[in-house]
Amino acid sequence: MNPFRKIILRLIHKKLDRDFKHAKVITYGRKDKFVIMSDLHRGTADSADNFYKNRLIYKFAIKNYLKNDYDYIELGDADELWKNKNQKHIFDQYGDIFWTIKQFYARGKLHMVYGNHDIVKSNPKWLEKHYSDIFSIDENSYVPAFKGLKCYPSVILKPEDESLETFYLTHGHQSELTGDLFWRVSRFFIRHVWRPLESIGLKEPAGTAEKRLKMQREENTLIGYARQESKVLIAAHIHRPFIGKYYNNSGSCISEGYIDALEIEDGKLSLVKWRTEVSEEGVIQIKRKPVKTRTETALAPNAASLRFFDKKDA
Repeated sequence: MNPFRKIILRLIHKKLDRDFKHAKVITYGRKDKFVIMSDLHRGTADSADNFYKNRLIYKFAIKNYLKNDYDYIELGDADELWKNKNQKHIFDQYGDIFWTIKQFYARGKLHMVYGNHDIVKSNPKWLEKHYSDIFSIDENSYVPAFKGLKCYPSVILKPEDESLETFYLTHGHQSELTGDLFWRVSRFFIRHVWRPLESIGLKEPAGTAEKRLKMQREENTLIGYARQESKVLIAAHIHRPFIGKYYNNSGSCISEGYIDALEIEDGKLSLVKWRTEVSEEGVIQIKRKPVKTRTETALAPNAASLRFFDKKDA
């Protein structure tokens, strides 16, 4: 490893350490249930809104979790605030969804972590000004919804039972300098260069070799940190769901036709997908599909689950 890369890794590890020192710490037991979602990138229902196509799947899933008494953790990049400057426009477009999220908050079951695309939520004054009231159709006016909401750089789920594991949650943008230290530069480019191009139909090329190598580098950085610190890390950011011994990823809610989620129930971490399916009778349904549970038998990843990075133990 070249000296410059070593310096960068030390900076990233220090930033992660610092963020976990400012974490929201939640004590949990076997009866507690959590759902973790990230990278929704809620926008304004235009051609640059990557969430819009999955809004109904998400709405169905989140109501299901509310009904079944889960805590809801948004692990960053929930709102697309690089492309969009005004949070109110996002509230107005997805008022029914925010009304459901408000119910989690009213029960003390909403925990919010900021990512690079909504890093402005790290500012309490911004939250107080822009993330308080939502429109109520019943009252035909704006009503208080998220008064006093705090957004954290990380969350630590600390077990009350020693037989359970401690989970360390953060968005994961710390693994790249452009998304962390230089986020204002990246936001300027996305808002003033990329968004106009996207609005006329240009789409980001997926699966390029350069993009895969970038994701590999960021994943390996987070895996290295988690292994070095012996932490069970749950991150997001790169939109690639994963379950492993040290490193786990919550995926995203903007893939074509499905959304990812991580669930914690009875102290066990599981990856699930919510997707649309068509029955034999031609009825379109939204179904929850379990993908993988983080058990001892599932901790030795194979080549298929690791995809293109070659770590022996993630």
